[in-house]
Parts: sequence; C-alpha cells; structure tokens
Amino acid sequence: MKFFTLASTTAGAFFPRRFAFDALLVVALIMVFGVGAYNDLRQQRTYGVVRFFLVVGLLLNLLLVPLLVILTTGVTNLAQNLLLAPISLDLALLILVADLLNHRLWHADDRQVIDDD
Repeated sequence: MKFFTLASTTAGAFFPRRFAFDALLVVALIMVFGVGAYNDLRQQRTYGVVRFFLVVGLLLNLLLVPLLVILTTGVTNLAQNLLLAPISLDLALLILVADLLNHRLWHADDRQVIDDD
C-alpha cells in the first residue's frame, strides 16, 4: 500500500493540476504513438496499430471524463468522480515506459506481421 501512496504523491509533485497540461500531454503521447503506428502500418504489423488505438482510448478518457462529470452532474468537486482519469493516465504512461524499456516505441517486433493466408 505504501508503494501506491508514494507513486501517487510523486505523480502529484511532477504533473501540474491544469487541464491544459493534460491536453498537451495527450497531444504529445498521441504523436509519439502515432509515429510507431504509422511505421508498423507501413510494415504490415498489427501490434503497433492496436497499441496506438488503446493509448488513444485511454487518453480520451483523460480528456473527456472531467468534462462529462461537470456537464452531467454539475459538480465542480471533481475529486469524488474522477477515478477513471488518473488510472487512464497511469496506464498510458505504463505502456509508454514498457515500450521504451523493450525498444518497441517506434516499431513492433518482427513476429507480429500480417500474413495474407
């Protein structure tokens, strides 16, 4: 339990609490994973394209959940209703770190090639 508290405190210290920062982070991560998806699409690999759409879905949660909570409930106390947004950000950053460590950020492995059989 202490690890999760440490991770949450560290993330709170490094990431600003502004929606504009989240929007810029979303654009930057979509661009990074988009390059990998484009490279994999040109080489007929499906893994990078699927990973791109997974990250886009997670990042859309990060952008849309706060807006939808405000619009649907009218509550500006977002701490009670925003469990999905930080989890989506953590998962997207975990995918980014895993791809960096496995050298798969700009392309997928050669094993995931589409066959025309």
